[in-house]
Amino acid sequence: MIPLKLLHFIWNHPSNKGRRVQALCRSVGWQIHKRIRRTPQVHPMFDGVKLKCYPESNGAGLMIYTNGWPDYDEMHFVRRYLRPGDAFVDVGTNIGIFTLLASTCVGKTGHVLSLEANGRSFERLLENVQLNQFDSIVEAHCAAVGAENGTIRFLKGWDLINRIATEAEQQSGELPYDEVPSVKLDDKLSGRRFAMGKIDIEGAEPLAFRGAAEMLNAGNPPVWLMELKSHLLARFDTTPEMVRDMLAEHQYRLANYDADQNELTFPQEAWQGHGDVLAIHEPSLEEIQARLSITP
Repeated sequence: MIPLKLLHFIWNHPSNKGRRVQALCRSVGWQIHKRIRRTPQVHPMFDGVKLKCYPESNGAGLMIYTNGWPDYDEMHFVRRYLRPGDAFVDVGTNIGIFTLLASTCVGKTGHVLSLEANGRSFERLLENVQLNQFDSIVEAHCAAVGAENGTIRFLKGWDLINRIATEAEQQSGELPYDEVPSVKLDDKLSGRRFAMGKIDIEGAEPLAFRGAAEMLNAGNPPVWLMELKSHLLARFDTTPEMVRDMLAEHQYRLANYDADQNELTFPQEAWQGHGDVLAIHEPSLEEIQARLSITP
């Protein structure tokens, strides 16, 4: 019923340490439900948060398999670093996992800006925000992020990997897409100081950062969480090294975070491994480490 590879993933995921049997039982229950009932279920996740899980959603399934912590190190960084009253920006929100996590951290005095271009994912994001009564915290927009304001072609029907269409894909016309608004981060982030941002747009991160030069120069936000994978960036003629060098021009340095050790490290190729990295604004490093040293 559950593929061997998935069983191995569930058993060895750090979020399931000490509760592997429960995780397997929960996962088997989800597999049975989505095959027989095929209806959405509400599942408890982290810190009292609830998630509406649709049977066809890979993101929802991943949350169930990992006890609500699929990105173990990175999510624990968010939880440890953010403070009540902070502002957080979530670019490529999907169904809202990081938006919900950040909302629990920043509280009613904080602010979460969520940007998701796929219409169905955006609807489910709004459902999850309302389900958890985070409406007063979250400002959500159905829009892509790019180098310029305007419109952009966005692939649809790909669940977790919905993304901007490359020029070749647009010319071929073989893949379905929507025309969606595209905004610059320089415009969306201006007028507010953000503590942290997360960006996951399937290789189009450099396009977003080209539209964020003013904010990057200002170190706003001082921490970015992103995915740098060679095969995704190659779609847009970019490499992890090019992104690293682009951010270095704005005094950002790539880092990894070990949640169990509560430690930041700065390897030359921080993306080696699973590809998730933090970009740390070096002038803000002392303040960032001070936050990490105190459990909120």
